Amino acid sequence: MKARFHIQMTRSALRGLNSDCIQKVIDANLGQDAVVGGVFVPEYHFDDCCFREGLGYLSEQRKIIGRNCSERGCEGLDAVLAALGRILHAIQDFYSHTNWVEKRNQIWDGKTIPDDLMSGIFGGRDCCPESRACPSHGELNKDEPDRDHGFFPKAIRLARRHSKAVADEVRRNCPMLDRCC
Repeated sequence: MKARFHIQMTRSALRGLNSDCIQKVIDANLGQDAVVGGVFVPEYHFDDCCFREGLGYLSEQRKIIGRNCSERGCEGLDAVLAALGRILHAIQDFYSHTNWVEKRNQIWDGKTIPDDLMSGIFGGRDCCPESRACPSHGELNKDEPDRDHGFFPKAIRLARRHSKAVADEVRRNCPMLDRCC
C-alpha cells in the first residue's frame, strides 16, 4: 500500500493520542518499507503466501508491546509505539496484498488462515504451497486506486476498520498509551 494510505489509516485509528505519539507510530509503520530489505520480507506485508510467518511476526510485535507496557511511567512507550506501527503496517498490507477482499466483507480475525487465501509473489520467500499457483504481486495487489482490480475502496475500508480495532485493543491492554500520549 502506498505511504499516504498507511498514514491516513494510522492517523484515523489513533485519534485522541497526541501528534508526537501518532508520528512515532507512523514512522514505524512506514519503516516496514524503508528498512534495508524490509520490502522483501514477506511476513512484514503478508506477501508470497507467507501467512504463518506473518502471524508469527504479529505475535512477536504483540509480545514487544506486552513487555513494554508499564503500569507506571512511560519508559517503554517508544517500544510500544514502534511495535504498534509495525503491526498496523502488516495488517493494512494484508488487505491490499491478499485476495481477502475479493472473497469476504468482514475484517480478518488475525488468527486463522482460510484455505482459499492467497497473496501475490513479490520476491521474498515463496511460501505458496506447491499445489497452488500463486499470482504475481502486480496481478493481485490493491496498493493504490489505479492498480486496484476494482477492490481498492473495499481494501481501504476493511484495513481502516481493522487498524482501529487493533489500536483500540492495544489501548485497552496498555493504558500507558492514553496516560503518556
